[in-house]
Amino acid sequence: MMDLAMRNEFETWVETGRPPLDEQPLLGIAALMTTAAFVDPVAQVPIFDAIAAATLASNDGAQRAAQITEALPWVKEGKPRIALPRPLWTGSGILSRHRRQRPKASWI
Repeated sequence: MMDLAMRNEFETWVETGRPPLDEQPLLGIAALMTTAAFVDPVAQVPIFDAIAAATLASNDGAQRAAQITEALPWVKEGKPRIALPRPLWTGSGILSRHRRQRPKASWI
């Protein structure tokens, strides 16, 4: 189970587009991928291109972070905050209600 404080911090990185690339490169890359997938689909291609280029160029986390920051200047400055929809996995989402109410299959 993920610590709630960590989850809130991760969601803030995703919403603002300011991942901790310098301090925690792999977690920062994960936050960028989440931004691309769920928050800013327009930025998907630049984000994944920057991550791929940095990953191919170096195995060093600091060098990768520097290259990603160079390719995506808003990583340091931040993007306008975008409110994320409430996640489906919290138990309050439509998906979890649907699972609770799903009828049994007739062949079971």
